[in-house]
Amino acid sequence: MTVSPGSSASTASSKPAGSGLLQELAAWLRTTGTADALAATVAGSAAGPGLDPLASGPRLVGITEASGAAGDTGDESGTGATGDRLAAAMQVPTVHRDVADTPVDRARDLGAEIADRAADDGIPLLVLADPDVPDTTTAAVVGTLCNLEPVKAHSPAGRTDHAWADEVAVVRDLMFTTRSLRGGPADATKATGVLDAVGSPATAAVTGLLARAAQRRTPVILDGAASLAAALLAEALSPGSVSWWLAPHRPGGAGADAAAAVLDRLQLRPVHDRELGATAGGAGLCVLPLLQAAALSTAR
Repeated sequence: MTVSPGSSASTASSKPAGSGLLQELAAWLRTTGTADALAATVAGSAAGPGLDPLASGPRLVGITEASGAAGDTGDESGTGATGDRLAAAMQVPTVHRDVADTPVDRARDLGAEIADRAADDGIPLLVLADPDVPDTTTAAVVGTLCNLEPVKAHSPAGRTDHAWADEVAVVRDLMFTTRSLRGGPADATKATGVLDAVGSPATAAVTGLLARAAQRRTPVILDGAASLAAALLAEALSPGSVSWWLAPHRPGGAGADAAAAVLDRLQLRPVHDRELGATAGGAGLCVLPLLQAAALSTAR
C-alpha cells in the first residue's frame, strides 16, 4: 500500500482501531478519487446504455523491449498465472506496446501517450505488467538512485555463484556510466541522466507512463522490480506521483533487493508482504478484486 507522506493510508501503527485491509484500500481509492468510478465498472453501469461496460474498466498495460541475455530478465515464461491469462479470465482489456530499438526520449513519450489515452478514455485504473527489462539494468538504476553497491542492488536468489558474479559485474559496469549521478537527492535532471545512461527503452516508457498517469490523476498498480525502478525515476521527474501508485506484493528473485530498496525509498507498503508468484501483471490483477470490493464498500 502507499505509505507516502500525507497519505490517508499510512503506517500500521496509525491505522484506526478496527480497520482492515479493505478499509486501507478504500482510503487509498478515496485519496485518488477513484472509488466511485471503479465501483461503477464493477456494477457494469459506468459505460451507459448500449455501450460495453468493459470499455471504461481497468486496463492491463504491458511494455516490452528486446530481451536481454537468457536468464537475465525477471520473467520469460508464458505459463502459470501471467497477466495475459488472468486478464482474459477476468475480462480485463490489455494494451501492449513494444518499444524495442526506440530512442529513450521517444520511448518515454510513448509511455506518456498511453497514460494520456487512458485518461481521455476515462479508465479508472491501470494495472502495469513488469517490463521485460534485464535484472541487471534494474539493479543499476536502483543502485544509482538509492546509492547502493552492485552486490546490494542485485540479489543472488535463483542464481549460481558464478552466474550471480557475472551479473554483478554487468551491474557494476552499468553503474560506472552513472557514477556521477550517485548520491544526493533524486531530481528530474538525475532521472533523465540515468535513463540516458542505461539506455533501456522499456524503462523509459514505463517511467513516462507513471509520471503522466499521476499528472492525469490515473492510479496505477505496479508489478515487479523493473516497474518499481521506473517508479523511482518517475517520482524524481514528477514529485508526488507516488500517491497514485499501489504495490501489490514484494517481488522476489534476482530483483528482490532492488525492489526492497525502492519500496523503502518511496515508502510503499505492499498489499501482500511476500511475492505472489503471478507474473507479467498477474500480481496486480490478483489484488484487483480486493480493490473492487473496497470501491464497492466506499462508493457513494
